[in-house]
Amino acid sequence: MFGSIWLLGVAQRRLNRWTPHGPPLARSAYPAFILQGPVLLGLAMAVRPLPADAEVKATVVAVGGLALSFWLGGLIVSRLSPAARVSWISPR
Repeated sequence: MFGSIWLLGVAQRRLNRWTPHGPPLARSAYPAFILQGPVLLGLAMAVRPLPADAEVKATVVAVGGLALSFWLGGLIVSRLSPAARVSWISPR
């Protein structure tokens, strides 16, 4: 409990500025949230037969799932016409 609250406080203090990647990642965050379940399950099934330790597989699934979810979310937002017209974050 303490660790997650501490990490949230650090993020609020240090990650409060805009970067060039901020608006595209912000637009693809909700689709990434929706897609994370199927993506993580698919990756977990894909790495299951590999001859590696469970820690290595978990790291691959976590990092790959995060990247793949945001990539797919970005594709959905940028390619689909109704979603492409929506801009929740205006650049400053």
